[in-house]
Amino acid sequence: MNRHGGLLYILFAAALLTLVTLYIFSVNAQTQENINLTIRLLDYNNEPLFEGNIYPKLKIYDMNSTLLKSVTCQAAVCTLINFSTGSYSFKVYWRNVEVAYVNKTITTSDQTINITCNARKVRIRVVDDKDIKIKNVDVSFQGPLPGYQNSYAFNTGKGEIVKLLPFGTYKLGSAIWQWEVDDRNFSVDISPGNTTEYVVGPNADFIKIQGRVMHSLTLAFYTLDERELIGDEAEVELEFYYRGKWSKLLERRLSSSNEISLSPLPYGEYRVTLYWEGVEIFSQTISVNEDLYDELEDNMLKLTVSMYKSLLVRFIDAQGEALENLYVILTTPYGDNSTYRTDDTGKIRLTNITAGRYIAKLRWAAGYAEVELDLTPGKVSGHIVEVAVDFYDIKFEIFPKGSETLPENLHIMFKCNDVILWNESLNEEKNLWENSIENLYSKATYVLKIKYMDYTLYDERINIKAGIAKIELDLYDLTIRVLSSSNSTLSGARVVITYPKGEVKETETGEGGECFFKHLVAGYGAYKVDV
Repeated sequence: MNRHGGLLYILFAAALLTLVTLYIFSVNAQTQENINLTIRLLDYNNEPLFEGNIYPKLKIYDMNSTLLKSVTCQAAVCTLINFSTGSYSFKVYWRNVEVAYVNKTITTSDQTINITCNARKVRIRVVDDKDIKIKNVDVSFQGPLPGYQNSYAFNTGKGEIVKLLPFGTYKLGSAIWQWEVDDRNFSVDISPGNTTEYVVGPNADFIKIQGRVMHSLTLAFYTLDERELIGDEAEVELEFYYRGKWSKLLERRLSSSNEISLSPLPYGEYRVTLYWEGVEIFSQTISVNEDLYDELEDNMLKLTVSMYKSLLVRFIDAQGEALENLYVILTTPYGDNSTYRTDDTGKIRLTNITAGRYIAKLRWAAGYAEVELDLTPGKVSGHIVEVAVDFYDIKFEIFPKGSETLPENLHIMFKCNDVILWNESLNEEKNLWENSIENLYSKATYVLKIKYMDYTLYDERINIKAGIAKIELDLYDLTIRVLSSSNSTLSGARVVITYPKGEVKETETGEGGECFFKHLVAGYGAYKVDV
């Protein structure tokens, strides 16, 4: 081949290569299309991968690992407009952790694709030493391992939270309990203090953190003679060693119980101080931890205070029955007052009291009943004093004298001084009205008043010592027969009766010429009948 022939061959080959290249690009241009592609990001349980206003991030790469697009998928859904078909790599990030890596060829038939991610909802709970969940704990985790050292902080709220976390292994960073006692708040570290790791994965969706917290502690105070220490004079102060100094948790009087319960409470040092009438008589430091259970008796920590003596006072009514659940004000010979409430046997407990004459005031429905409580030497035998109070129970029976029933809207009011004990009206006719009331003080004045329409049927004092009051009301039923001038019965006649104060009732006679009027009041004058 000569020189000119070689040059022509080279030009021909170059032209042919150009034509082949143009053909290939033409074919690619004809096969690659644009579509609207929806990508749904799902967690391990096929639920949308988002939490509140936190959304996943999607990164799309071509086959040369060139980043083409990075988008945040609100509500875990990304819609890509005019997306070119072809082969791509998809990476999903949740809380800055890669949770999915997918290679996929997108075709025109792929209108929607789902990507399942290595993340799932996890229940997170902090528990006390009885495995009971603890509210309002700030927890933080590091992870997930391997590969990440991210920090995640949550609050357990009402005791358990559910969070969407990437798969992996986590370490507890901290567990800070926002411990509330009355109106005080303490931020206490209750971390278990070990290197426990928590796994989140296909078969692991629960993180339980064992907090250094005692579920409950009851402090019970006793005297040296093993009597429960109860009284308004006893005041307990409880302190917690917090951030290098003693901080007061609560002050509480042992007015009705010798026990103080705390539930739950963090491990640590506590100081208990008891004052009697303002003077410190007891102080002890308690270490609350798992070893304290060995010192409990009947689930209580019993503390012995340097005091003696206990006295029961039992209040009974005039019939010898216990006066239960009554509020009592006890006045000492020196004029000081203390308050109690009787138990279901009528008793109150007095501790470390002085001898003398006390006045007990017992609250009842209309005020206070006073009774002397003689605790002078020689008057108290044993450990119980019984006090009789002039309280009586009374039963009422109200019935009509001349009517078959008591009328509807009969009004009954029972008063003691200016206090109304009953005030009711019948909502239907009754043959007999019965009611009872307990614990009425005999030295008070009681009045029963019964009215019907505008007529007072009864307005008298009641002697409650009688135990029962039977009241007969002057109410009568009246049958009227209407006769014609020829002395035959007249049916269909309209009969009008006018009461002494002008009230009017009317009816018609039936067969036999009779009509019936109920509940006529006697003692207020004559009635007028018109036919």
